[in-house]
Amino acid sequence: MESRCTHRQAPSLEWVDYTDPNHDDAHGVEDFLATVAPATAMHYRSQLSVKERLAAQGRLEDGAYGVEPIASFRELFEMHWFFRAVTLRSTVHVRQYHGEPQSSPHLFIGLLRHIKEVGVVDIKAVQNQALSRAKLRYEGGRQTSWGTE
Repeated sequence: MESRCTHRQAPSLEWVDYTDPNHDDAHGVEDFLATVAPATAMHYRSQLSVKERLAAQGRLEDGAYGVEPIASFRELFEMHWFFRAVTLRSTVHVRQYHGEPQSSPHLFIGLLRHIKEVGVVDIKAVQNQALSRAKLRYEGGRQTSWGTE
């Protein structure tokens, strides 16, 4: 299934931030941004914002640098960012899961943003845990249309 984020929208999709601000995942990206220079953090936040805005307009590309579908859950997708962290001497991989409910074609539901842990032994297990949290968040919000009603 293709993401709506890859098809130009008129009007744009409505971005709904349905992330859990109390979960550790929500703090991971901000914790990383606190380790870089303020100007760099501002630049990275801008990159996050620009990609979300392009997604809402349907201007992302399919694939690793744009948006990819989650094969096991038809309404979930993953966006990727790569930030060069000079202080950590590495590339930081940021992932964001979002939902595109078939019942609400104008919505784009932000569920979870996290730092991909590339150094762990079982990276698939860690990724699957993050995906499971995103699925639970998505299903839990369905009854209230993710706070939009």
